[in-house]
Amino acid sequence: MSLENIAARSGFGSLPTMRHHFRKCLNTSPSSYRKVFVGASLSTVD
Repeated sequence: MSLENIAARSGFGSLPTMRHHFRKCLNTSPSSYRKVFVGASLSTVD
């Protein structure tokens, strides 16, 4: 899913607005944050 779609579906109205709040809260950009999880898989709990 693109960052534009995520911003729209999350109610931010625009990608720049989402980036601003994301960086303010998490101290990193959305794309940098996403790179941390590339290739990561969800584990299941038994």
